[in-house]
Amino acid sequence: LTFVAPSPRERLSRLSPSPPRGSAMAPVARRGALASVVALLAGAGASAAGVRHDCLAGGPTPPEDWVRFVETSVSIPAPAEQVWAVLTNMTGWSAWNDVFRARIHGAPELGKRFWIDRHMNTAPWPLRRTSVLMEVSVLTENEKICWRPQLIPGLTGEHCHVLCESEGSTTLYNYEDHHGTFEPIARHVLGNATTNAFNEFNGVLNSVVVGRRG
Repeated sequence: LTFVAPSPRERLSRLSPSPPRGSAMAPVARRGALASVVALLAGAGASAAGVRHDCLAGGPTPPEDWVRFVETSVSIPAPAEQVWAVLTNMTGWSAWNDVFRARIHGAPELGKRFWIDRHMNTAPWPLRRTSVLMEVSVLTENEKICWRPQLIPGLTGEHCHVLCESEGSTTLYNYEDHHGTFEPIARHVLGNATTNAFNEFNGVLNSVVVGRRG
């Protein structure tokens, strides 16, 4: 008797058997494996290039089990530091926009609570002017600030601004995610109006930052 050692390919096929030939699962398995490899390579490439996760193509994504309530963005021709300075001077908001006014003592700090008065012209009439208690939940200088509205039971939210600088210009992602039983209702009633309000805020913020650059 002569023993012939299996080739590396044969050993691999024994460890990971393929679906039967002709099975509908075969192309699905191959596509799934290919997608995993592509995702792995993309993540490795982004890490190697030093790109923050929030700044990958497409912008920030909602956490697991959360839903994107509103998603807006604006490209501002200024460094992130200058955008951050205007954005986080929250007591000065009322001087340059009519949509959001922050009632806060001093600079934002992690865990600090404050009020935001909202004036959304396209919201249903009873909800056009509201005041919501917020709590700062994320604070990374020149990169990201988030706060969580103290909402009713059954609805949790988080409103974030993410700054991604590239070649002297900054993309600002201004978005809000929701989680809970009442998420679909909130999105149906206020989704479009809040999107309009965020876009208006973004546009005026852009003008203010550019104007201060001279």
